[in-house]
Amino acid sequence: MNTKIPLLFVINNLSAGGSETLAAELSKGLMSGRFHPIVCGLGAEGPLVQKLDEYQIEHVALNKVDGKDFSLPGKLSKLIRERDIRVVHSHGQGPLLYMTMARFVGKKRYIFIHSEHINIDLEESNRMKAFWMNYLCAFALDGFVAISDHLAGYFENKFKPLKNKITTITNGVDIDKFTPEGESARLRSDLNLRDSDIIIGNISVLRDQKNHETMIKSMATVLKQYPNAKLVIAGGGPNMSAIESLITEFKLKDSVFLLGYRKDVPNLLRDFDIFCLSSLYEGLPLCLLEASAAGLPIVATDVQGNNEFIKNNETGLLVPERDPVKFGNAIVTLLSDKELALQLAVNAKKFVENHHSLKVNLKKYEGYYEKLLK
Repeated sequence: MNTKIPLLFVINNLSAGGSETLAAELSKGLMSGRFHPIVCGLGAEGPLVQKLDEYQIEHVALNKVDGKDFSLPGKLSKLIRERDIRVVHSHGQGPLLYMTMARFVGKKRYIFIHSEHINIDLEESNRMKAFWMNYLCAFALDGFVAISDHLAGYFENKFKPLKNKITTITNGVDIDKFTPEGESARLRSDLNLRDSDIIIGNISVLRDQKNHETMIKSMATVLKQYPNAKLVIAGGGPNMSAIESLITEFKLKDSVFLLGYRKDVPNLLRDFDIFCLSSLYEGLPLCLLEASAAGLPIVATDVQGNNEFIKNNETGLLVPERDPVKFGNAIVTLLSDKELALQLAVNAKKFVENHHSLKVNLKKYEGYYEKLLK
């Protein structure tokens, strides 16, 4: 007899963004415990389906139409009823809105929890509309999980109905997946690179928030001292064409490579020499945790989310946002000072192991779900 508790993760799409990947990894880890996770994407199927199938996790795509789709609350309510869901955990603005509406459409009792991975004042163009939507939706929630301390403080101060509902569970990674041993992504042969070439890597969705322009422009500074340096960017997204044009404009086709979406992140990291992230803002980026777990030295912009994890000259190097020259100089510093690069990488790896292990992370989520169920 199956006594596991049905748990539904509601995400925007079955794609491979930060919150979507987190839902997949949490589902995989929770399967061995008391919960039976199901992942529901509001939109169509995407690259995340491959990972979910690999993990043998049940998943559903609701195929949302463009614009507002008021059929979704009924579909969600029906799914919750048919699967006898006891806990719903939504991620992102769309899932929050439609799940709040579903709560009032359906009659079944269940625990409703939400996680927001970003500061909505930075993310949403219509701040007033976003404020009132989140303010009203907060009344429907039983719990709210912040993935970083700065987001916990922001939401607690911004939305009074969330008072006493917020808990902080920071992002975690499966440390064992990112050990140096194991198969590499064979980037050098795939990209026809020499053994002496330096690979500066980035893994992120190609969107405005990630500010790839600064990273790409920084290569002008890096190449002056290290002409054998290569910037490799893995990820898909809406800015692909714009970034390709930027690479052409700055005549960097031989030095900057776009891989598109990749599902072999641990292998890719084994072929990188340095990891960089030039975001304008973050919640708590998984890619920095993964790069640290893989033992890579890091250059990142000094913005919220990045600087909650990376401490300058302790676990990486932080530089001002939108400053390609300083970003490039920081990369050059790590390439020139091998001892510093190694020490920063060792410190960051140790910090991830002690504070951002997925095993510890999963226990916190299980305990939180069970506490609310009681």
